[in-house]
Amino acid sequence: MDVQDVKINDLKSHPNNPRLGNVEAIAKSIQENGWWGTVVAQKSTNHVLAGNHRVMAAKSLNIQTVPVYWVDVDDEQAVKILLADNRTNDIATYDSAILNQLLADLSISDNLLGTGYVDEDLELLLLDTVDVAL
Repeated sequence: MDVQDVKINDLKSHPNNPRLGNVEAIAKSIQENGWWGTVVAQKSTNHVLAGNHRVMAAKSLNIQTVPVYWVDVDDEQAVKILLADNRTNDIATYDSAILNQLLADLSISDNLLGTGYVDEDLELLLLDTVDVAL
């Protein structure tokens, strides 16, 4: 694997990324949980293929470097990676019972900060679970 710490300003958002991410929520997660994982970028262009919004959030937090996994692919393959990263997240599902339990456990200590969830989300999930059970 070719992972390197890269100056964040050397990376470029992919110009054709159709995903509109919640940079504020990602920044809160980074503040609360730290940086984890890597960004995937195309070696020939420095375009971010996975992690565009994480990079934007890092910039908003004045983070200077991030770990990058460089892939040596042509432009067509780069777009396919970009789209696959977005789409595979879209079509994923949750095990509602496990998700509800995890959120409920964190909610007890009032510690949903950095998860992307708020108390109202947990309430809605629990209501949906009750509605499905009826």
